[in-house]
Amino acid sequence: MNDQELLLLSNYVYMDASTDPMTIRESLDRFRNADGTFDEKSVAGAGIGGGMDSRQAADLFRRMDAMPDSFLDLYPSRVTDDPALRGICYTNGKADGGTGTVVFRGTGGTYEAWNDNVTGEYLHATNIQKQAADFINHDCMGFFDLTVTGHSKGGNLAMYTTVVCSASIAACVSFDGQGFSKAFLLANRALIEAAAGKIKSVSAYNDFVNILLHSIAGETIYADNPANGIDAHSSYYLLAGNDFDENGNLITTREQGFAARALKEALEELTDTMDLLPEEGNRAVSSLLGAYVAAMMSEDMGEQYEKQQIITGYREIGDYLLSLVPGCRMKGTEAAMIHTLQKELVTNDLTKAAETFAYAGGRMRAISGRIGEYRNSMDPTGQMEYYVNLQLQALQEKIDQRVQFMDAYAGTLDRVSNLYMMREQEVSAMITGV
Repeated sequence: MNDQELLLLSNYVYMDASTDPMTIRESLDRFRNADGTFDEKSVAGAGIGGGMDSRQAADLFRRMDAMPDSFLDLYPSRVTDDPALRGICYTNGKADGGTGTVVFRGTGGTYEAWNDNVTGEYLHATNIQKQAADFINHDCMGFFDLTVTGHSKGGNLAMYTTVVCSASIAACVSFDGQGFSKAFLLANRALIEAAAGKIKSVSAYNDFVNILLHSIAGETIYADNPANGIDAHSSYYLLAGNDFDENGNLITTREQGFAARALKEALEELTDTMDLLPEEGNRAVSSLLGAYVAAMMSEDMGEQYEKQQIITGYREIGDYLLSLVPGCRMKGTEAAMIHTLQKELVTNDLTKAAETFAYAGGRMRAISGRIGEYRNSMDPTGQMEYYVNLQLQALQEKIDQRVQFMDAYAGTLDRVSNLYMMREQEVSAMITGV
């Protein structure tokens, strides 16, 4: 299938109507007016999602209706549909095998899905990524030479399955899909190298999701986009704001936008800094961030659940910090034992931990400085530049806040180290006096 058809399906999969057991033509017919047209009122019952409004949904249906019979006769032969994951395998008629096109939906707005997005920063495979692979390997068993696609998280799932289910997949087109963690790259180095040639990434030039984490696409294309702000990530505007040739391939390509490129570099610095945290530091920080992001972006779990997850995240951060202090969880009788060599080792470990946090804080401070340089170099009179400047300012303020935390952690560890040494000196003096 061509770029235009895959992007149409990646928009359509956000609608509940896409999962119904009927061809696309039959599905569209349900939402026509008597004169065969589509409007805001006629499409209202299609279960509109993906941030589209009814006007945009009507336009999407008109665009789909203009496609050739080969597109309109597609049938959802295999479907998985739950709040966290929606995947559809379209075939030419009801098929039990052969070729097909698998479309994954972007983040469905649930707490689980948003939290899964963030935890992908440190995991080599998230729960929803594993579910997507199960859909390819089990639900779509018997199909071969599949094309996989999707928008946003759907694009990420399409790329993931192309790597881990490579034998079944011939091609992948990801629209605005985010990248992957270093853990995923390390765990699947050979598979990624083998699959990269199958993967094409298509993103709006100013999209702010495809820049996250590490890309694995063998081909990367940036497209025009008439929208900005939150709509810069809209699957609808990626479709409606671009032109396609007679073969359905995208022709309105351009270079990645400066603001998106600058933000990508800053975020890479930030995630690389998180990877430097010893032991379970990256997991603890990402878990807390995941709890915050999921609480802001979802409504299905309720405020009490969201608060509890954030509290749990803070406790995990606290446990992690305590784990950097050797002996801090020793029993009372053990803690009373004094051994000069042991204390020397303890204070050395504490000093190293403090230095690690100080280094991480320095790296994050440098990131903030780079963002400031990008902001100063932007034209303040342009509407887009003004908006992006505000977003970068908010990001810079958050990073500066994290720098303060890192400095505080380093200072606390230094003080604990000093207390150890003071206590050793006191006990040594008592022994000498005896």
